[in-house]
Amino acid sequence: MEIQKLFDMTQAMAANLIENTEEEFYTLVDLRDEVLKNLQANPEISASDKQMLSKILELDQVIVERMMTIRSEASAALGKIQSFRLRKNAYDLGYSTESYFFDQKK
Repeated sequence: MEIQKLFDMTQAMAANLIENTEEEFYTLVDLRDEVLKNLQANPEISASDKQMLSKILELDQVIVERMMTIRSEASAALGKIQSFRLRKNAYDLGYSTESYFFDQKK
């Protein structure tokens, strides 16, 4: 039964890769962990379950590619934020608020 649920969720995720949210990916991973634990505890599965698992593995490649793309996009955005902070801090650290300037006319 859980394998069927995992299969349905995997198909839905593969069909809507662009619209999937982070929470949906987490839910899928959690469900996969649960199914794997159950399979390790009870390794005897039916032929139909084996077919579903092989289809899940095929769809998994597409989903993992999308997850890697999202990860690289997030990493690039984080890198931009960090470089912006470094440039901003370079300007902020050079000045002291206790400095005074006196202008004189000559």
